[in-house]
Amino acid sequence: MKKQFLNVFILLLLTTSGKMFAGTGSEPGNRSETTEVSQQKRSVKGTVVDPYNEPVIGASVVEKGTTNGIITDFNDEFTLSVDEGAVLEISYLGYKTKTVTVGNNNVLQIVLEEDTQMIDEIVVTGFGLSQKKPH
Repeated sequence: MKKQFLNVFILLLLTTSGKMFAGTGSEPGNRSETTEVSQQKRSVKGTVVDPYNEPVIGASVVEKGTTNGIITDFNDEFTLSVDEGAVLEISYLGYKTKTVTVGNNNVLQIVLEEDTQMIDEIVVTGFGLSQKKPH
């Protein structure tokens, strides 16, 4: 239950903070010249789960070498338009980043591996107020 709450919180935080992956070069005031290379795009769908087949809500799915990305939804699913031969990088806090070559696959199921070393390095600190008990 705590994991699902944390996943929902992170998903809401990411979706309300504006565009997660921006930088197309077409923003107003951006004077850089870009050359477009016509490549075939195709839609790839997938799910991201943990080793126990539990959904990983809010996992980052990014086309490697680009700013093209998305996060998984409440059903642990994503849909992304990618270039032919794309490689996806999938990451989520507490899990090892996974690299997947799309190849001819249109549907992917990605299982993230827990990063136990990262979990051992997390330090939780707390600050509290003290109050004297009335006499």
